[in-house]
Amino acid sequence: MRKLAGIIDDQRWRGLIGLGLIGLVQSLSLLFFIVQIRNRIMTQQGQLIQVLLLLAPLVLVLAYGRYLERTVAERVAQSYIHQVRNQVFGHFLRLPTKDALRIGRGSLLMRLTGDLLALRNWLVLGVAPVMVLSIWLAVALITLWVIDPLLVAVLTVLSVLALPVYWLGGRYLYRASSNTRKHRSRLMNYVNQRIASVALIQSMNQTGREERNFHRLSNEMLRWQLKRARGGGLLRASTEFISLILLGLLILVGHYRVLANQLSADQFVLVIVVALYLLPQLRRLGRIYEYWTQYQLARSKLERFLRRATVAAGGKRLKLPTGAPVSVALCVTSGRAAKLELDAPAGARVILSGASGSGKSRLLRALAGIEPMSDLRCMIEAIQLEDLATNERQRRIVLVNEPSLWQTTIRANLTYGMRRGGPEDIDKAISLCGLRALVEGLPKGLDSQLGSRGVNLSSVEELRLMLARALLRRPSLLLIDHPALSNHVEVDELLSGLSDYFPGTIIVTRITDNYPSWATTCWVLPQPIFDSQSETSVGHRTQRHEVNYGQG
Repeated sequence: MRKLAGIIDDQRWRGLIGLGLIGLVQSLSLLFFIVQIRNRIMTQQGQLIQVLLLLAPLVLVLAYGRYLERTVAERVAQSYIHQVRNQVFGHFLRLPTKDALRIGRGSLLMRLTGDLLALRNWLVLGVAPVMVLSIWLAVALITLWVIDPLLVAVLTVLSVLALPVYWLGGRYLYRASSNTRKHRSRLMNYVNQRIASVALIQSMNQTGREERNFHRLSNEMLRWQLKRARGGGLLRASTEFISLILLGLLILVGHYRVLANQLSADQFVLVIVVALYLLPQLRRLGRIYEYWTQYQLARSKLERFLRRATVAAGGKRLKLPTGAPVSVALCVTSGRAAKLELDAPAGARVILSGASGSGKSRLLRALAGIEPMSDLRCMIEAIQLEDLATNERQRRIVLVNEPSLWQTTIRANLTYGMRRGGPEDIDKAISLCGLRALVEGLPKGLDSQLGSRGVNLSSVEELRLMLARALLRRPSLLLIDHPALSNHVEVDELLSGLSDYFPGTIIVTRITDNYPSWATTCWVLPQPIFDSQSETSVGHRTQRHEVNYGQG
């Protein structure tokens, strides 16, 4: 488990100490002003201008202190969020591909947006005010203790009695916030999926159905949002009630002590000033407790995410140059008996054929490490695939399957994952994959944008671009399982030229068992090769022009 970054890490403790000093300076400045006013009342000296001269620097100190409080708190919070954000995304990239593909976009977005916002709110609107408020309260309590210890006793007793109110309110708010987040995540996942499939929805005339589903999910989230709002409102109302009771009791006790000649009139005025000052500060406690509840929930979710096991470090490495061909051996088992054995020498051009549903795509995903399967043993150069170091597997194997292009320029897509090459290598890949006419026909050439606001490629053009990118990666094993493979004539010409140039091993899927001239080995799969109880296939969450790269 990777531990969530600490708030005081990376020298952020300095900022927290600074917040404490800000609160101390503000408190002492206010206390100095109150004492000076009291002395002038007692001695009946001092003109209005002198009071104003005292008030002006106090106002400047308090205002500037509030500015520093917010600025320092924001810098501490943003530094912390930056560290946690990088930690979460880095952890996601290090998850096993199978686990990473199962994480909903809504869940990951919640970690990177909603949870981080809760952390920020707690630091800026919770920790900073608590630190400053604690010092202000300490100074106020010391002042009251000097005046009359009974006043401090009244404050302490009532504060202790208020703790159960905050505890019960906090539990209710935590539950409501947790369910709100759960339904928000569901709604985000639903919207992401429907945006990706809007053409299907419209073509099947299912607009009304999707509107009803969205309305139902939105209603569920609204219900818990209202409960959370009630919880927050109750906390604030409780804080207001407790604050006013505190103020009233201080005034009543002070008045009683004056009548009993145990407190002077000027001291009573000082008590009222301190109480009036404490009132707005205490009102912040309800909001601060709400931020703390949100922070606790966000932190638990982030820690739960970071408990996901990442890819194990270490493993074996192939003692071959970059791009050198590798031999491949596969064994599909059923119980203890071998069910199907396939092998190909280094540099082979393999046709993997079989009827639809025979397991071709699953076989290649397993070979690429995306979908490990208990009933399949893969060997690369006589080394079991699971024994290879993860980065060694990712460096040696590239899977070209469903459309997986970024919504950026053609050049950026081509060079994504490129290993040690220059313009001449890019030009060579463009020529080999038949992209020359496409690139030269675009006004901006390689700098043309792909996607909804740019160039829309055909299925075969996508395959050409993905193959060119794979060549620039210089893998030892190239796996090809793309929808455009059904276009045999055009694709066979493309793969024939690729076969003459690419030194590594190639495995290509197709439904029919025809044997093109460039192929050297043919693997035929019976139907089905995997037991029905074996691991279910990972549902890929890639969209057109979007991809999760794990093997490139």
